[in-house]
Amino acid sequence: MKRLIAALLVLCLCFTVTGCFNTQMQNEDYSALISGFESNFTITPKYYSLLSDAEKAAYINIIHAINNFESVAEAPKLSNDSLDKVTTAVSYDNPEFFWLAKSWTITRYVGKSEIEIPYLFTPQKRAEMTAELEAKVSRILSGVYSTMTDYDKELYLHNTLVGNCTYEMGATDDNAYTVYGALVEGTAVCEGYARAMQLLLSRVGINSYLITGTALDHNGQFANHMWNIVELDSGDYHLDATWNDPRTESNFEAVWHTYFNLSDEEIMRDHSFELETNCSTVKENYHRKNFIYYDSFDSADFVDELADMIYRAKRSRDEFIEIRFSNQEAFLSAMTSLFQNRLINSAIQRAVSRYGSAAKVQSVSYSKIDTQFTIGIKLS
Repeated sequence: MKRLIAALLVLCLCFTVTGCFNTQMQNEDYSALISGFESNFTITPKYYSLLSDAEKAAYINIIHAINNFESVAEAPKLSNDSLDKVTTAVSYDNPEFFWLAKSWTITRYVGKSEIEIPYLFTPQKRAEMTAELEAKVSRILSGVYSTMTDYDKELYLHNTLVGNCTYEMGATDDNAYTVYGALVEGTAVCEGYARAMQLLLSRVGINSYLITGTALDHNGQFANHMWNIVELDSGDYHLDATWNDPRTESNFEAVWHTYFNLSDEEIMRDHSFELETNCSTVKENYHRKNFIYYDSFDSADFVDELADMIYRAKRSRDEFIEIRFSNQEAFLSAMTSLFQNRLINSAIQRAVSRYGSAAKVQSVSYSKIDTQFTIGIKLS
């Protein structure tokens, strides 16, 4: 089950003012604090942008405390819901803070709040783990070249993550929910995949943010889930690296792209969410860009195309073919023709006739994603 651990707020209500606190917290004008913080932005973090000025002030003080290894941050007097928004924003905007726990302790005073930073590890351990993470990220980024488009970079980073991370069913280890688990240890749940994509994309100049909701699992039940919204020049897209993982979508090893740059309309077939998004274009969708997206299915015409796909797949490392349809009718027609009526055998024969032994196939297995009208064919 792709689940998320919700951040918890432990509130200690105190009605006597003790000690001194930042005068910014007593002043309703936070403009100087905010403008100073935002002057360092190249892109405004998504969840920070959704906060009020008072909430932003709390967010900024938490970031300042974390950067200075302080144990407590001060915040204006805010409601429980506002404080929850702030701590969630800090977590969702900063995947590199993998060493923070999910539970935040907040003490309320008259006129202010104090937020205890929930460090999981000692400063020395955090430094060691961060060094491991940065070394791994550097190795991954060595495969990114200046000639790549943003789409190419996104695709490379996605394929690298999905190809080297395993989904951890029933995870109990905190690391499985972090970039450290996904990139260093190679095991994660959906939150770890999404945070890893967010971090990697940010390192190549592509803005993205986390989105939470529910998704239809293999048992036909909606379960809590997390994925990414990726912002490219052509528009915003949904990217669900977890559901493109071969071990969660099929029984054979191959990196899928079913959930690579989908529109709101497409992903809502099996995902639901409340955050307002604007993913309306399909220009950078994987299947459309690779000309493996079909509005209809004609068996006579498709044999030749599939023969060429077989040859290209046999030459590639993973020997995998993906086909996507725009509608259920074409999808079901293709499934029937390819596997019940053995059209796949005719395509293999056509490929061998055309390309010789380089297109020879020993065995074929397939899987499908009904809600997205996608077929995956594994050759060997």
